[in-house]
Amino acid sequence: MRADLNVDQKLALKTAATRLHGEFDGTFGTETIERRVRQLLADLGVDPVC
Repeated sequence: MRADLNVDQKLALKTAATRLHGEFDGTFGTETIERRVRQLLADLGVDPVC
């Protein structure tokens, strides 16, 4: 995880990645999903805390 996120943002990102990992178990790892979620949010200009 990037150091520029605060504690709440890190928790929200980790929670989202963990939930998605449950859906894509065996296909993608949590770290891959977390990276993709961050990329999508950045592309949308959205703050990672939703």
